[in-house]
Amino acid sequence: MRIFIVHAHPEHNSFNGALTRAAQDALSAAGHEVVISDLYAMGFNTVSDRRNFTTIRDANYYHQQSEEDSLQTSRPRWTSFSGATP
Repeated sequence: MRIFIVHAHPEHNSFNGALTRAAQDALSAAGHEVVISDLYAMGFNTVSDRRNFTTIRDANYYHQQSEEDSLQTSRPRWTSFSGATP
């Protein structure tokens, strides 16, 4: 199975970073193909607006997401989509 992990945390040695690495190790050891997209390492602006999507330099870049069998996210709690404060 192909697994795509989106990691979004500014601190590489955070708990989220450790979870991402542990997931990669465990899934790879189980024979899965694992791809990690580290948004902070890529310089991706996590406060999304039109600047993130003005052009597509590589048409295959976004195609990768449609080829994965599973999408996992690793992000800090403060970015909860529920809108609730911790």
